[in-house]
Amino acid sequence: MYLLQYRIVFLACLLTFPVSAFAHGDESHDASPVVAIEAPTSQDSAPQADMASGPGSQLKETTGAGGGKATLEAPAERGASRNVWSISSLVNELSLSDFPTLHPMVVHVPVMLIPIALLFSVCSLFAAHMALVWLTLGFAVSGLAGGLVAAFPAHPHTTGLSDAAAATLQKHDFFAYGTLWLTSIALLLALACLWKPVQLMKLCLVAVLLFSALSVAITGHYGGTLAYVHGIGVQGQFLSTH
Repeated sequence: MYLLQYRIVFLACLLTFPVSAFAHGDESHDASPVVAIEAPTSQDSAPQADMASGPGSQLKETTGAGGGKATLEAPAERGASRNVWSISSLVNELSLSDFPTLHPMVVHVPVMLIPIALLFSVCSLFAAHMALVWLTLGFAVSGLAGGLVAAFPAHPHTTGLSDAAAATLQKHDFFAYGTLWLTSIALLLALACLWKPVQLMKLCLVAVLLFSALSVAITGHYGGTLAYVHGIGVQGQFLSTH
């Protein structure tokens, strides 16, 4: 009985509830006011036109003598032309004339090939195939050749170094020349393994190539320190032209 009475009272409240409550009171429902947007002036539209001129365009504002702002366009035409996908642009980008020295490119040869020679020498310990020794010899010879080119013809001459940079360069050269000597010894051991493939000789070959791989890694570490910490060679800095 009480439940039926509550339902009747609830329906009566719904029927007598002011309709204006669902109309946000006395507020009118007129359309929203239209805000007029002024067209940009020629001075305001100039930067937008410049921005749409190309993906490589950059804008720089400078204040003139009269207080106005002038718009400058960058970068240079050479950098913008390199965004073009064409054979001529790719050939220009792959040119080596922009680099002050080829040393950073040549050093990747011993850094890559000497550890590979070490890998094949380790495999030769567990397999009697002479092909593994030949592969060890071939990669060691290639790594030594790349190291010689990097150490002598492609070695950059530095000038104006700080004391810390000069000390790092001495360590870099020490381990670089140590890598050449160790790899040369490994070549003799590889030839000896081809002549008489005994297990002790193969172990000596693995040991020498291991030290050679560690030495070339340390050399690369000091080389990276010279470039990325001391800034030697970056855009030709601290390099002698003679």
